[in-house]
Amino acid sequence: MALFQEVTMKRQAIQNAMDPVVKAAIDEAVKKLGIDVTDRDHARRVFRAVVGLAASRLLDLNAPPQLVASEALRAVVQEVEARANTAVAQGNPFGLPPPASA
Repeated sequence: MALFQEVTMKRQAIQNAMDPVVKAAIDEAVKKLGIDVTDRDHARRVFRAVVGLAASRLLDLNAPPQLVASEALRAVVQEVEARANTAVAQGNPFGLPPPASA
């Protein structure tokens, strides 16, 4: 029986199920490549590479480029909003703290 039986499975459930496997694969790849993920520039490049891989899969299925871009942005917005909501729930009325470079 497949885990992904229902088309309406929520993004968060899929993300939670994939999280340990994807993180382990990314960790293995960056170690193999010698990438320092504590370096912001390197972390940005790794992020773009992962998003690019996901985009490539959709484009290979003939998804319209506009849809692919929209879904990538939507995923980022939802993650940022969830973290901001968590910060508010934990007592920070302004949501996420500003980045150190702000």
